[in-house]
Amino acid sequence: MNEQNNIINIDKDILSNDEIEYIKVLAKKPIFNKVIMSQEYFDKAITELKNDYIINKILSYLYEKYNMKLICKLAQIQTWVPDSVSEEHIHRCGGRDNTEYNFIIYLNDDYEGGELFLPDYGIKIKPIKGLSVLFNGKNIKHGVTKIKKSNRYGLILWCSKTN
Repeated sequence: MNEQNNIINIDKDILSNDEIEYIKVLAKKPIFNKVIMSQEYFDKAITELKNDYIINKILSYLYEKYNMKLICKLAQIQTWVPDSVSEEHIHRCGGRDNTEYNFIIYLNDDYEGGELFLPDYGIKIKPIKGLSVLFNGKNIKHGVTKIKKSNRYGLILWCSKTN
């Protein structure tokens, strides 16, 4: 599917294994007795990625493949620990309302659960290391199923179109 307001693109191997491992090394490795999605959780589980060549490589790829000229407003390496989950939502508030597109690249696949789901499209994506997904997070409802075993690592870019 490739409509500008309801875009969903899935790719594989945008980044090399060495680049994925480089990003994964930067990820936080939090330990929680009980997961409560809160600011404390996000402070311990998220690493911001700024001015990194990886971001520019991804944006160049998206421009070359999909003719989408995007600017990255926020890039995070997210660590999802067992029992964490993200209910169905869209980005219309909470600091991400000034972005349109979510770009996710999975950094590992040695865990259980953690599938991205897009309920209005009946899509559930099982993360595979190196798989990437681009979609309009402002218009498309999405969420992540409960992590059942081991940590899930992902690089997420929140982007907007440029002129």
